[in-house]
Amino acid sequence: MKKTYHEASPFYTHAISVTGGRTVYISGQTAYSENHEFIEQDFSSQVDHSLVNLKKVLASAHASPEDVVMIRVYVKSYHEDAHLNVLMDKFKRFFTGPKLPASTLIGVQSLAKELLLFEIEAVAVIDDLNFSSKTTTQ
Repeated sequence: MKKTYHEASPFYTHAISVTGGRTVYISGQTAYSENHEFIEQDFSSQVDHSLVNLKKVLASAHASPEDVVMIRVYVKSYHEDAHLNVLMDKFKRFFTGPKLPASTLIGVQSLAKELLLFEIEAVAVIDDLNFSSKTTTQ
């Protein structure tokens, strides 16, 4: 599998092309526990817990944050000053690849539940060989 990063800005990744591999599409992850109980109340904590949930889902698909090529982020009542630096700091620590994934940040009026402030969707591409070797050893 080969990833190519197509850059037009030093601030974020505009595009990533991938040859080979298996694509994994991940539904929006939020600050809910495995028992679907709401966990965190402030924005930063919701981002943290949503990324923990994303990592669990990636692992269940034999993927890791390094395999993520695209994210779509929804922020309730988005304000650049209050949210952007928090997101960039957390994403730089979470996504361990050479560059951040291609991304879209969308400010929304509300999410599926009133208390939710943050949601993240992802697309990952994993090497078919890694997928095959991981599935045969379990």
